[in-house]
Amino acid sequence: LRLRYGRRWREVTGVHKGRRARHLAVTGAGLLSVAAGAARRRSVARAAAAVWVAGTAELAWARIAPGPRTADEVATMVVTSVALPPAATWHWLRGWVGLATRG
Repeated sequence: LRLRYGRRWREVTGVHKGRRARHLAVTGAGLLSVAAGAARRRSVARAAAAVWVAGTAELAWARIAPGPRTADEVATMVVTSVALPPAATWHWLRGWVGLATRG
């Protein structure tokens, strides 16, 4: 959308800011937890994992709260809330790389 409408694309299209900052933070915390665990920095890995869990739980609850809160819906929201931040981050980064290569 930025490529099509320019820097003010949100104003032009009426799209709200969204959760990008939170998705980036949750994804970064997850990556840091894995990297710190591999480097045997357990306290850093635990702290980063706690941030990842808290962020993922917050996203899941924001999606579950409106209902209907059936067991199937809750399970789906939990699983997809784990996948959503890294997927959104990946697509956002891919878009920026695409913009950079187009000039």
